[in-house]
Amino acid sequence: MQDTLSKLNIDFGYFRTFKPLARLIWLASPFFLVMLLVLTLISGLLPIATIFINSRLIEALAQAVQSPQTNNTLPTQFVILLVLLGGVSLLGQFLGQLNNTVQNLYQIRVTNYVRLMVAEKASSMDLAFFENPEFHNMMRNASNEASFRPVIIVQQLMIIASTLTTLISLAVVVIIWQAWIVPVIIVSSLATLSVSTFFGKSHVDLVVERAEMDRKAQYFQLELTSDLSAKEVRLFNIQRFFLFKMRELFELMYQQDRKLAGQKLLYSGIVEIALATVQPFLVGFTAFQVIIRAISIGQFSLYTGSILSLYNSLHMLMFALSQLHESNLFIINLFHFLALRPNVEAPRPNSKEHLAKISHHPLIEFRNVSFRYPDTERMVIEDLNLQISPGEVVALVGENGAGKTTIVKLLTGLYEPTEGEILFDGVDISLLDRGDLRSYLSVIFQDFGIYHLSVYDNIGIGNAERIADHIYSEGIARNTGLDPIVQDLPHKYETIIGRFFDQGYELSGGQRQLVALTRSVVRDAPILILDEPTAALDIYTERSFFQRLLEGRNARPQSILFISHRFTTVRRANRVLVLEHGKIIEEGKHNELMALNGSYAKMFNAQLQMYGESWEQQSEDVLSTTKTKQYDEPS
Repeated sequence: MQDTLSKLNIDFGYFRTFKPLARLIWLASPFFLVMLLVLTLISGLLPIATIFINSRLIEALAQAVQSPQTNNTLPTQFVILLVLLGGVSLLGQFLGQLNNTVQNLYQIRVTNYVRLMVAEKASSMDLAFFENPEFHNMMRNASNEASFRPVIIVQQLMIIASTLTTLISLAVVVIIWQAWIVPVIIVSSLATLSVSTFFGKSHVDLVVERAEMDRKAQYFQLELTSDLSAKEVRLFNIQRFFLFKMRELFELMYQQDRKLAGQKLLYSGIVEIALATVQPFLVGFTAFQVIIRAISIGQFSLYTGSILSLYNSLHMLMFALSQLHESNLFIINLFHFLALRPNVEAPRPNSKEHLAKISHHPLIEFRNVSFRYPDTERMVIEDLNLQISPGEVVALVGENGAGKTTIVKLLTGLYEPTEGEILFDGVDISLLDRGDLRSYLSVIFQDFGIYHLSVYDNIGIGNAERIADHIYSEGIARNTGLDPIVQDLPHKYETIIGRFFDQGYELSGGQRQLVALTRSVVRDAPILILDEPTAALDIYTERSFFQRLLEGRNARPQSILFISHRFTTVRRANRVLVLEHGKIIEEGKHNELMALNGSYAKMFNAQLQMYGESWEQQSEDVLSTTKTKQYDEPS
């Protein structure tokens, strides 16, 4: 991971972003981009037209005043020029309004396009990336700055195109008269560009370097505004602590911004003072040409207007170039992020060929599997050998940190083993596309997600191909015991879960877990994996769920692997695996492990002492109803 990120910082050059950027702004909306370009070019010609008409107006007025046949009416030529001036002004206003409208619509299109690109890229990355702070810094910079920077770049490019059109026409007028004036103005403008470019890069460097600081401030803000932490924030009275942390970070970032702004103001002021004499000198030179009768009053108006507009346009051009440079530096961060490539989630070229060798209900095998998380040294799983036969119900138990959930992550292809291999019917699952692998699996993790969507959607996303089949979803909900809960909701299955949106309804922790369990069952995959599946359920709901899950398994030999600290659940497994420090230390049926009087027996007896004899008796009610075709149930 670290090597990948470092390599990207070396490989990407400044100018290499222009090609992907051009592709990005084109794909976002070709129609609006072409319209903006046309409007910009037309708008760029209007200033020179205005200057020219004004000079002709002054010339016509001067001729009328000097004519011996003057009367009390304006000359026809003057009136025509006034009409033309009004037409140019009206056209400029219309084009300005049209340009603003097109630009706003284009901004929406580009911003949405980039946000979708960032979201799509993030969703395709390996889980390991999300456990790396540098990845989160890159993603934040890409999401925040780069989401609107392409729009700013387009605006700046349009300004540059419009300004260049104006500059060329103005420069032609000035060069024909006094060619030396143009280089003088260009040199003075370059000084402004150098200062703006330097501080633009300094600003980008500052934003990138403090991305983690900015994320910390956002984290504290999220804790103060999230419904998930609202209870504890109030109960522990930690508002002041979080607010203090936020103020501390905001003040530190403000001081950095203020220091940079002060330095920019100082150097920019020095340059502007040094260049303040250029305009008066050029206007004075032009006035002197009138005095020595080298040019007329009308030409004075034409040349001074051209010189002042050329001066201002060049400064505008240099400012736009410096802003373009700054925005492009931010865009480099976006393309760094978009250039990241997954490893675990990457497509496998011959996945379908290997998939054809696997039966619908495969034999699962862990063969000499060891694993450590990226950028760590400790082996979480070490030399693990394990088989799960088709239709077998296997329970994983062990203390926290024993490696139970890590086994699930390996089996589901979220990580790949550091050593060894995981096989389906003898086929290494590393040869399968993650989508092909996960078509065999249905999983609920202990940190399952409940989405602020309808109950239908929360269930249906477990099987995207049948998400619109509400009858199917309702049937599964009846089988898992969720249906009675849904029938009491205000809008039944159309009820939005959570109060994040209007008309939402909050469920209890156990009800939310039952929704997640129903989602895992609706997938109807050959392998069902449940990580702490009933931790939030009461014992009666748990008993009802497992009774429904395990009934009728003769016709559906689904393999089930579940992790649980509740031994009422564990006893229902055909086989129990006891993990310690990433190794299987005990294996067998419940009664066999109790006879060993080892780690499993100690954990079971400790829980029995905590809940009493009635707890053990309640679990017996289910055992007689959960017979399987392939395996004898533990007694």
